[in-house]
Amino acid sequence: MADYDIDETIALDLGTSNSCCYFYKDGSLTLLQVEGKGTVPSVVRITEKATIVGEVAKKSLGKPDTLFELKRILARKYDDPVVTECVKNWPFNIEANEKGIPVAVIKLGEKESYVKPIDFYMYIIRYFIDEVKKQTGREVKNIVMTVPAYFGEHQRKATMFAAQTLNLRVLYLMNEPTAAAIAYACENDLRGKTILVYDLGGGTFDVSILEVKDKFEVLATSGDSHLGGIDFTNRLYEIIEKKVNDIFHTQVDLSLSQRNQLRAIAEELKISFSNETCDCMEVPLDDVIDSEDATVVITRDEFDAAICDLIERSMSVVMDCLAQANKLKNDIDDVILIGGSSQILAVRRSVQQFFGGKKPMANINPAEAVARGAMCFACEKKGINIVQTMIPLEETNAHHLEETESVVVPAGVEICEICPMRYVIEQPDDRIDIVVPKNARLPFMEKRYYRTYEDDQEYVRIHIAQGNSDVFSENTEYGVLEINGIPRKPKGEVRIELIAMVDAFCQVSFRAFCNGVPARLTVSSPLTLKRTDMTEAQQEMHRVELVQLRNQFMQKLEQFHSILETIEDDESRELTSDYYDEMYAWFENTPNPLPEDFRTAMEGIDATIRQYVSYPVCYDNLGVSAALTDSSVLQYG
Repeated sequence: MADYDIDETIALDLGTSNSCCYFYKDGSLTLLQVEGKGTVPSVVRITEKATIVGEVAKKSLGKPDTLFELKRILARKYDDPVVTECVKNWPFNIEANEKGIPVAVIKLGEKESYVKPIDFYMYIIRYFIDEVKKQTGREVKNIVMTVPAYFGEHQRKATMFAAQTLNLRVLYLMNEPTAAAIAYACENDLRGKTILVYDLGGGTFDVSILEVKDKFEVLATSGDSHLGGIDFTNRLYEIIEKKVNDIFHTQVDLSLSQRNQLRAIAEELKISFSNETCDCMEVPLDDVIDSEDATVVITRDEFDAAICDLIERSMSVVMDCLAQANKLKNDIDDVILIGGSSQILAVRRSVQQFFGGKKPMANINPAEAVARGAMCFACEKKGINIVQTMIPLEETNAHHLEETESVVVPAGVEICEICPMRYVIEQPDDRIDIVVPKNARLPFMEKRYYRTYEDDQEYVRIHIAQGNSDVFSENTEYGVLEINGIPRKPKGEVRIELIAMVDAFCQVSFRAFCNGVPARLTVSSPLTLKRTDMTEAQQEMHRVELVQLRNQFMQKLEQFHSILETIEDDESRELTSDYYDEMYAWFENTPNPLPEDFRTAMEGIDATIRQYVSYPVCYDNLGVSAALTDSSVLQYG
């Protein structure tokens, strides 16, 4: 049995647009729900007063302090073309730090906070930890995390790093399509089948082909890191904008607020067009544009025509994945659709048509399947056999179950993953030497032998990159192997043995030997994460927290002072005045209060008001009523 407590474990799907969390409770997998919803928008707002996550933060989209979609640039350098494209469309400021890593610059009064994509996900993970504790009373110590199948080494380590910085033990790092397949295997008989997982999320697209035998064996994977629901929403936004311009017969100069409102409307339209009964939508824009004539009509045909090239892009990825797996369309027994955008009707129809009319499986909420499968895997590894509630035949696709039955993932379920991309070594003239091939079965090990090319050569530098281009410079830098202390000998007499290893969860490592003796080896890259980075991230989060708590306390103290004059009883007013003076003096005379000091002080003010004030008082610290107790606001400590 695995050495972790399942009651202290969560499974988390950190999505580009939305995130989802599962845990184990009372013998079953339990979806964390916040305000009746199973997914939380991957949006973080950082202000002087609080850090807000989720639905409340989403209402501030378009403001420079509200961050989103940072998964697209996770573990990329600032000069990466993907980063360049994203920055053009984001309302918040992205700059390069001293390492050339993109960071969001957030104003906190006169100070600034520099938020890396890793930090962004730290805030979201912490939100889920706090919410689980709030709803269950449990401490969260372990986590199973999921990533897109195409994620490379730096992106995978960055995802783990975000959790480890919060002192969480990362039990497993799973590919999203594989996790989804496990979720479906819990409720559908997939034994002996070849399945294709079509994962169209908010910002990324993955395809994986698996065989389900005595293990989940991944045959091939492919993806598009810049294709997702956001792109479909953008096409609807463009349609709306054009129709608005047509109404007024000119290019309408929309404010930032108006553009954000239109984008929110576009998002709702996209969801509506996922419904088969919705063929036409009349959209009043009176609240956005000050005009009684500002109403547009958008049809399904217009939407489908606008997104057909995006769907074609996704099907090209499907064909590439089939080719890599050496499979034909007819070899696929079942197709699984996951990711919220896979529910767009035009997408579903295209996938079904591509596979000869085979209806895709969709009896699990596509936005929740990944996190569910990851939690199922954690339970199975712990020795907990997950048996789902019987599913009535009429609620499933009939060809999956011949009769009503419970289907169980075999205890101790095993996964056989593949490496999603190549790892290559630089050769002369920008050529490559492939050390780890794409789709290599994991775990994987490869040896390469090199010899010194100069007399008395004392060190060797080997440049490594990850990617699938045959031109070295077109791949993403992984790092430089610096081998020092080589014996001084004529060229060619010293043999260097390089070993590349990839574990079952796609974690890459390198070792080197000189004439059989272990060499001193360093892997360096601007994207390489170190323990000092973890400390810096913790310190920055702590600094932001102190700024927010200080401002919260000052505002609460001001509101406390305004209440004093309203107390009619002389004795009560004197007692509360004394306490106010005490709190003010504490604030003035304490040079470096700790976060818990601020919390204790604010709790004391609240208790004093409850004791001596006869009417309820609502603090409005964030511009929304009782925001500091809202589930979207991070409660530190």
